[in-house]
Amino acid sequence: MHQQHAEFTVSRMCRLLAVSRSGYYEWLARPPSTHADVDQQLQEKVQGYFAQGRGTYGTRRIKPLLAQEGLQVSRRRIGRLLSQAGLRCKTRRRFKAPIAAGQAQSVAPHQLQRECTVPAPDTVYVGGLTYLPTGEGWLYLAVVLELGSRAVVGWSMADHRRAEGVNLA
Repeated sequence: MHQQHAEFTVSRMCRLLAVSRSGYYEWLARPPSTHADVDQQLQEKVQGYFAQGRGTYGTRRIKPLLAQEGLQVSRRRIGRLLSQAGLRCKTRRRFKAPIAAGQAQSVAPHQLQRECTVPAPDTVYVGGLTYLPTGEGWLYLAVVLELGSRAVVGWSMADHRRAEGVNLA
């Protein structure tokens, strides 16, 4: 109501919000509560610890820091103060290897029997598939090597792990 005072009359806002005019003016004259004062002081400390942690400190890290100063504050209150300030901590994404849905995780038989020395060039080719995390998701890289010279014969990148990515290499 206080913010809309210039646009609407107090009596009209009180009538629409079902608040008495005398109660509104009493609220204006009332000093701020001690809880609001403590919240303001906590807000400054929480923002300081958040900045100290370069935006990675959340409620679980800030709570013990406040406890070292002798302030017993719940994680919920710290979270409320962070959200009121518009702060959200950065979290590191856990590494999770991609798994093709519905496929059995089997290993192909080793055709060379671990004998990687080749008598003549251009006789044996090997391939491999790996995946790299990017900002947009996983990038799959398929590479084909000629085993005699260890030269890369072909490679391809794709956003999926299907056979056509390997066939393009």
